[in-house]
Amino acid sequence: MAEEKEKPLTREDVLKLIKENGGTAKGLDLSGKTFETSIDLSKLNLEGINLKNAIFVGANLRNTNLNSSQLQGVNFVISNLQEANLKYANLEGAQLLGTNLWAPNMPRKQVSKAV
Repeated sequence: MAEEKEKPLTREDVLKLIKENGGTAKGLDLSGKTFETSIDLSKLNLEGINLKNAIFVGANLRNTNLNSSQLQGVNFVISNLQEANLKYANLEGAQLLGTNLWAPNMPRKQVSKAV
């Protein structure tokens, strides 16, 4: 029997996982997960979350707090990160093709590590 493919995570899934993690995203490991196309995670507090190698296509993360998050290798293709808090986030190797990345509190050196 073929292995079932894991369903992409929805906003409701993310909120449930945060609740199960003590009501905080800090330390929550969603590395390698795929999120539903055009997922709306805007205005969420995802500070300290691990999203290494996660896949987002057309995601809305506007005004989302991603402070101190692990975003190495994350794929944010055609996503909206406008005004997201990316302070101290690790974006090394992140794929940002077509992404709206206007984030006034993000040091330029963070973007230079992204692809």
